[in-house]
Amino acid sequence: MDKYLWQYVKMVDPFVTENEIAELKELNEWDLLIVFHNGKKVILDRYTGYHKDIFYKDVKELTEEQEKREFAYRLRSLMNRKWITQEQLADQINTSQVMISRYVRGETIPSAITLRKMAKALECSMDDFFYKEY
Repeated sequence: MDKYLWQYVKMVDPFVTENEIAELKELNEWDLLIVFHNGKKVILDRYTGYHKDIFYKDVKELTEEQEKREFAYRLRSLMNRKWITQEQLADQINTSQVMISRYVRGETIPSAITLRKMAKALECSMDDFFYKEY
């Protein structure tokens, strides 16, 4: 196992052994997917050090609530990487900080037009707001 990636695995679980890891996969330049032999999956944002478990690994389609939570996590992550506050993002896309706060809390998902503006402001693609299959 690559020593560089192993350091990130240890951030998620300092007591894990190499035998417990089934797969390590880089989803993009920041995110690492860690799959354990027991079926547990974790996404680690290597930029911020945040990680989260994936609970719906065998689900074909996410519920609306799960989509909102996923979007909120990705938005927070992208904002942190660019050091952009909710107020700054709101100003850049011509909306209110309250609306950005609702996106960040996972209460709602923006329209396609707003999403395009957000992607431009955060210098990313619209796909970066949503994970691919993992």
